[in-house]
Amino acid sequence: MNFSHLSDLKPRFRHGILEIPVCFLRGGTSTGIILEEAHLPADPSLREAVLRELMGAPSLTLMQTQSPAVLAKNPQTTGFGRGMPTSNKCFLVRKSERADCQLESTLAQLSHRTSDIDWRANCGNFSSALPLFALEKGWIQPKLGENTLGVWNHNTGLRLELSMQLDSEGRYELAEIDGVLGQGPKVLATIFDPIGVETGTLLPTQNPVDLIDNIPCSLIDSGVPMVILNAKDLSLSLDSDLKSFESPTGPWAAFKALWPKA
Repeated sequence: MNFSHLSDLKPRFRHGILEIPVCFLRGGTSTGIILEEAHLPADPSLREAVLRELMGAPSLTLMQTQSPAVLAKNPQTTGFGRGMPTSNKCFLVRKSERADCQLESTLAQLSHRTSDIDWRANCGNFSSALPLFALEKGWIQPKLGENTLGVWNHNTGLRLELSMQLDSEGRYELAEIDGVLGQGPKVLATIFDPIGVETGTLLPTQNPVDLIDNIPCSLIDSGVPMVILNAKDLSLSLDSDLKSFESPTGPWAAFKALWPKA
């Protein structure tokens, strides 16, 4: 296929296989694919089936025929997923008719070991990839200086502004972040009115600090619900290897086991 612009790409059947245009990008510490909403089936079950196929997540049939142990080892050799939550994300996007936005987004969070798709939350990291997609699609026109994209996110019902800088020679201003090798275009994100997306209030328990199994922590609903606690209370540090946080016998695992009861 000859094309010079992302807008030239359309879904097609080729030799009996459905081909759908995808844009694979990194945003912050997340990677995933961005799809035009109009390129996907309108039926929710068919749409989710296509997303699982694209990312290499287990299908509903595999969930019924394979054991959890087998599914947990899914390397996502098929598809764009990479076996971790931060690399199992899809954005469904369309041009916006809102006066304050140029683009509307819906995030699908997939898993490598289940067929579940979480539609409840947005991802700030992956959202930073949206301006590049909009520029490549020609939905916004680049200009020297600041380029700001207004985005309405349907998962949270929140508006975002994502800004990038182009220098006098038309090059993106670059930045780097901890935990990611190399540099990428710098994107500044602003989320408007993020408080109480799930619970309606900043502090769901009305307490700045609660005790869960005698561990002090703060329960906060800002953008997404979260629990903030001191790693030292779990005998961990921010320099600990990720495997320490995933240990099935460590204090962090014990705390996670308590959380559904809290």
